[in-house]
Amino acid sequence: MNRKEPGQNSNKVLYVYDKLQDAILNHSFRPGERLNISKCSKSLNVSVSPVRESLRLLEANGFVKYIPHIGYIVSELTIEEIKSLFMIRGSLTSLAAKPACKNITKSNLQNLAAMVSKMKLAIEKGDINLWADTNNSFHALIAEISGLPLLRSMIINLQEKSKLIRQYPRAVIMRGPQANKEHSKILSALKARNADLLEELLRNHELSAGESYAKYVVKYKKQEI
Repeated sequence: MNRKEPGQNSNKVLYVYDKLQDAILNHSFRPGERLNISKCSKSLNVSVSPVRESLRLLEANGFVKYIPHIGYIVSELTIEEIKSLFMIRGSLTSLAAKPACKNITKSNLQNLAAMVSKMKLAIEKGDINLWADTNNSFHALIAEISGLPLLRSMIINLQEKSKLIRQYPRAVIMRGPQANKEHSKILSALKARNADLLEELLRNHELSAGESYAKYVVKYKKQEI
C-alpha cells in the first residue's frame, strides 16, 4: 500500500494502516502490546474513525488481534503459521509456472533480471525492506505474466499476511543470500521456458523460506527464555 499524507481525506485509512503496520514491523509496537486507539489517533493527527477502520484491516491481514474487553493487540506469527503461509504460497506461485513460460516476453525477463540484481544489492546493504518488497514484486510479476488475475490477487494477499516475518529482520538477512540464488535459478528457468522446472523451483523456493524462517524463530524464542 502506498503511503499518503493525512490531509488527503480519501486516503486517511491507508495512511494510518501503513503507519501502524510500519510500527508493528519495526517493533515500535511489540508483539502482544495493546494498541490504544486514542493515542494512535493523536500521534498520527487523525480522528479515531480511520484508526478503527485501519485496525480492522490490520486484523484481517493478521497484524493485530481483537480481544473482547481488551481491544487490539499486536500479533506474532507462530511456527505453524509461518510454515502454513509459505506452504500455501508455494502451491499458489507454482500454478503460474506453465502460463508464465508461455507468455514471457523479453521485456518481462529484463524487468525480472533487474529485480534479481536489486535484491542482491539490498542484502549486501542489509536493507530488508527493500529486499522483501522487491521479492514480493518479483513473484507478483511472474503471477501477472501468467495472465491469471485471481492468482496474482491471491498471491499478493498472502504476501501482505507474510509481512509479519519482518518482525525478525535477522531472519530475512540470513535467508536473503540463498533466496537470491533461488531467484536466479527461477529466472533461468523462465528464460528457457522450462515450465516443469519452474514449477518445482517456485514451490521449493517458498517451502525453503518457510523452513528457514521457522528455524530462526525457534532459535530466537529459546534465546528469549
